[in-house]
Amino acid sequence: MSLAHVRFRFTLELLADLHIGTGAEQSLSALRPRAGRAASEGEAKEGPRVALVARDHAGRPFLPPTALKGALRKAFRAEAADVSGWFGEIKEGDAGQMGRFAFYGGRAEPYRAGADLPLWSETEGTYLATGVAIDRDSSTADHRKLFTVEMVPAGSRFEVEGTWFGPRAEAERNLPILLSPFAAKGGLALGSGGRNGLGRARLDPCALEIAETRFDPAMGEVVSDTRWTRLTVCAPPQKAGHHVRLALHCPGPFASVDPQRGSGNRIGALRRDAATPVLRPESIAGVLRARAAWLCAAGGSEPEDRFRKPSSWKTPAELQPVERLFGVSGFRGLLRIAALEPTSEPQPDNDLTSIALDRFTGAVLESTLFVHEAYVNVGFDLDLNLETRVVEGVTYPLAADTALFKELLDDLDGDVLLLGHATNRGFGWFDVKRVKGAMP
Repeated sequence: MSLAHVRFRFTLELLADLHIGTGAEQSLSALRPRAGRAASEGEAKEGPRVALVARDHAGRPFLPPTALKGALRKAFRAEAADVSGWFGEIKEGDAGQMGRFAFYGGRAEPYRAGADLPLWSETEGTYLATGVAIDRDSSTADHRKLFTVEMVPAGSRFEVEGTWFGPRAEAERNLPILLSPFAAKGGLALGSGGRNGLGRARLDPCALEIAETRFDPAMGEVVSDTRWTRLTVCAPPQKAGHHVRLALHCPGPFASVDPQRGSGNRIGALRRDAATPVLRPESIAGVLRARAAWLCAAGGSEPEDRFRKPSSWKTPAELQPVERLFGVSGFRGLLRIAALEPTSEPQPDNDLTSIALDRFTGAVLESTLFVHEAYVNVGFDLDLNLETRVVEGVTYPLAADTALFKELLDDLDGDVLLLGHATNRGFGWFDVKRVKGAMP
């Protein structure tokens, strides 16, 4: 048994917004008292419920040790690596093994750059994101499908500490490999929404530091290093699979709506700051799924059910290709948004005005002059990964899944995606071009 252990620490920076919940929720009026509003019919007086993020004893956003360790274990299992020596094994009878390391969790550093995010609180270090499920037949919000979630914004940093149970030489050899998934260009997904590109956290390649604590037999006491040694963590090689990059560009007006920034007939844009509009990745996932479902329907395939219950199928092979690509309850989709990065410098457009006309007289209706806050020259790079997964001895994606993915890419290349607010009035028409990645 080794009497030495090595303390290590590093910093993770969020590349995308993060939600790691605990299952707890709170009313909007209690969480953001100044944002309270009158309750709608059938709604509790305290307003909608908000899913909360995990916090430490000081009330700061927190990365639980289980989330960090689970994300790393999943990353290595995807490579079919034997990680039982690092992560340990659950005890069954007399069998079982303790892991070689432990995290103490990640504590958030103060973050002050989110003032323009909806319902931002510098004290809490979070903003509130609202989303809906869209009814595919009517293209309107589904009934009772409004969700409000507390989010830690991209750019936030977390200080992570842990211990390697072994001597220094062993830690120097293993820790850079163990933490390498966090050093990947796109980071490693934590929390919910990872399939949609949320929660990606990246480690500074030169930010890992270690210090040893050991028992010195000659002195008969425990000795700790007073100086920290810095190690370099290299990004892992990109694994085989289907990796595609799409360039999205909207020359005309674009806006996602932030109802908290609007007042009266003014419709405010969702933005990180005055120069950076927000395009939420889950909205892209919904549009891609709708396009894939349309392609299948046009080809005569059976319709998919995105709200399919696990009791209605036994193996993923029974699902439709759209369901396997984008997921259903009980099966995480194979298609993942790996990154969504801005590529241009959007320009705030002058406020755009519109009016409502009376259908019978053709005259302007009273008090119907609307002002839209919008941006022009908006661009993003969208990275898509189609992952390989083995379930009960069957390797996915199946041939039908790969064929649908290729058909979807061919259909998008040179076409447009309608994203954001007021697409039926010319907002949010993004030109799509495939710029990187080829089907192997």
